[in-house]
Amino acid sequence: MLVIRADSSVTIGAGHIMRCLALAQAWHEAGGATTFVCAEIDESLEKRLVLESIRVIRLDVTPGTIDDARQTAQTAVRVGATWCVLDGYHFDYGYQRGMADAGLRLLMLDDYAHAGRYCVDTILNQNISADPDWYRVRAPASRMLLGTRYALIRREFWPWRGATRIIADEGSRVLVTLGGSDPQNVTATVLTALKYLSRRDLEICVVVGASNPHLEGLRAMARMMGCTARIEHNVSQMAGLMAWADLAVCAGGSTSWELALLGLPTCILVLAENQRAIAERLSGEDIADYAGWYDTVTPEGLAQRIDMLLHDAERRRRMSIRAQRLVDGYGAARVVAHMHGVES
Repeated sequence: MLVIRADSSVTIGAGHIMRCLALAQAWHEAGGATTFVCAEIDESLEKRLVLESIRVIRLDVTPGTIDDARQTAQTAVRVGATWCVLDGYHFDYGYQRGMADAGLRLLMLDDYAHAGRYCVDTILNQNISADPDWYRVRAPASRMLLGTRYALIRREFWPWRGATRIIADEGSRVLVTLGGSDPQNVTATVLTALKYLSRRDLEICVVVGASNPHLEGLRAMARMMGCTARIEHNVSQMAGLMAWADLAVCAGGSTSWELALLGLPTCILVLAENQRAIAERLSGEDIADYAGWYDTVTPEGLAQRIDMLLHDAERRRRMSIRAQRLVDGYGAARVVAHMHGVES
């Protein structure tokens, strides 16, 4: 039994749940079962987990507290967990210690060494920016799984492993995806930028997450675009949309690795500090175009970047090839193999 402790809300977003879902799917593929333990979770995401034959247990606790660690540990022991996965920025050293003292094997998903100190069995950082120096203060027996070799890609993307992308000479299909909640409504800024292009041949697909509070306003903007624009709410099949598009405008989170697998050229906006290093590394290797922090980008400046990318087929082709070299789609299977004591 795999127990996963992660949360999702308007402020947290769906990213932690979705990458843990990828790990759970790979665990199931190897013959195991999974229980998600959550203090906060969007109802639609909970339904998604249940459809995946995943049990969801809700805790009445404040995330990251000693009481949270105690109840999570008790739940994990009760269901017979062989591993417990922690994914969240509130799971500090004290929380880890409480779980470890219960005799649980722990795997911690980490993005930028937010805890500072670690006493888990395995640290997993799937990002291109992962640095072993970040994890010097850890238990002597702790293992590190670092980099996009371990990128957690969901089952719906598995059929696209090794697929070759055809790059259009003139890009016209734009996918906009900025996370499950987008509380700053950066999606509206992107739509404004796309409207500046004044291209009637543009086809725009905007993916709006289940916890996004701006849905109706974005639908109204889409109707006024002057080109084909549609809003897709709470999408369960992102792979097909990524395969359809010529260019994506996205945030620099876990979605970056799904986009890389499909070789979709990308313009990245940073919405949070934990995304900055990812965006900078992808930009430095010309795998993606880094537009900057969401609150410093102007619609006019973003429109210019998007327009240049849509017209530059050679650069998009180069970005696509480099992206697919970065992520092969087998990361979750490698993590599960490690948890079963088989290195790959």
